Amino acid sequence: LVNLGVSFVSLVLVMVYLGGMLVVFVYSVLLVADPYPEAWASCGVVGYSFGIGLVVVVGLATGGVLGLLVDEGTVNNGGLLSIQSDSSGVALLYSEGVGLLLIGG
Repeated sequence: LVNLGVSFVSLVLVMVYLGGMLVVFVYSVLLVADPYPEAWASCGVVGYSFGIGLVVVVGLATGGVLGLLVDEGTVNNGGLLSIQSDSSGVALLYSEGVGLLLIGG
């Protein structure tokens, strides 16, 4: 990339690579350095799992996936969140753009 004249992109790629390696190194060091690892049935792990599950359920309920706060069956949903649930673009991509999808694949 440097020979092609795009030295900034090559520096960005090197920084991304080094950042990824740093994350793997730090994770490995922290995994080895833990003298008392948590068991699956300990109170901390069970409480953390319950809290994450509660956050996911509340997020799904407020996002309208469970159908509690958002009116289903309309193109522009109302309720707490105003989401446009139009999926004709995906259908058009698969019906009209099948040649480009095959070439891309």
